[in-house]
Amino acid sequence: GSSWNAVGISNSPNFTSLTIASTTANGTTPLLSISTSSSIFTVLANGNIGVGTTTPNAKVYVDQANSSFGLTIGNHVQPRIDLNSTQSGAANWNILNEGNVNRFAIRQTGGGPQFYIESGAVANSLIVSSSSNIGIGSTTPNFKLTVVGGGYFGGNLVATGTLTISGQT
Repeated sequence: GSSWNAVGISNSPNFTSLTIASTTANGTTPLLSISTSSSIFTVLANGNIGVGTTTPNAKVYVDQANSSFGLTIGNHVQPRIDLNSTQSGAANWNILNEGNVNRFAIRQTGGGPQFYIESGAVANSLIVSSSSNIGIGSTTPNFKLTVVGGGYFGGNLVATGTLTISGQT
């Protein structure tokens, strides 16, 4: 068989499209590359898309080496990332900025947030350390749970080890 490469632009009554096709391109062969002195946008034959790189190693790879901003998702109400699984019975999740109530949230699709941080929260409000200790109001949690400030338990508090109470009133 013969091999071919083609670029086609169509303007039919119902749509306008740009088609780039090749019978010889495969894997990491670039099908489309837009660049100046550095790579701006690349589409490889394997379907990977790169922004800021000519060698994207994922379906979408963003590389902004000279800036702290690699990817910005904007939306005037609730910008979000959807994590959807095609596996039967798997839960789908959203990571979003709930702009209407001023909070960052992680939630199961269609439900309320399972975790959120409200706008204006103090820096380092919640810390998970490298040793898996959790700090609330503490940047150096020394125990599995370290809380600096008052606390409230709406149910029973169970201690199976030694219970030490200091500052009794």
